[in-house]
Amino acid sequence: KDKEVCIKNLETKLNLTKVNSEKHNENYIQEVALNKAKANEVYELKSLMKQIKIDLKHLEEQLEEEKNKNKSLELRLKAKDADPKKSQTQVAKTEPSQPRTKDKNKFSSNEETISQLSKSVKSKKEKRNLSPEEDDFSFENLDLPPKPAKKFKYGRRK
Repeated sequence: KDKEVCIKNLETKLNLTKVNSEKHNENYIQEVALNKAKANEVYELKSLMKQIKIDLKHLEEQLEEEKNKNKSLELRLKAKDADPKKSQTQVAKTEPSQPRTKDKNKFSSNEETISQLSKSVKSKKEKRNLSPEEDDFSFENLDLPPKPAKKFKYGRRK
């Protein structure tokens, strides 16, 4: 009888430990699953943070470039608003060495030189005493040697 009671007690203890271990295993599995989910969320958040930092650096670089452009534009505007003599020196630092200016005198001087050249050409023609018919240039009036024989492509006759 004592053996049977001991066996029953041991069986009940064994069953209780089995139930407890199964519950513990289920709880452990749930905890592991929760920890994995949390780890995945943390990983995603960290990767998002890295991407945000990269984007932030890129935007800061663009902001610096825009600031530099604005500063140079402000300097140019200030240079143009200031005295014309000073503006040429300040603008020359950011622009090519010779600033482009529209000068009407240049065009008139070109016209004057053209008219002077045409007058000198006319006077030279008059000095040579050439008639306008003789003045027309043509190859017929020149004494040229005869043309060489026609060369064929690739050294063959057609």
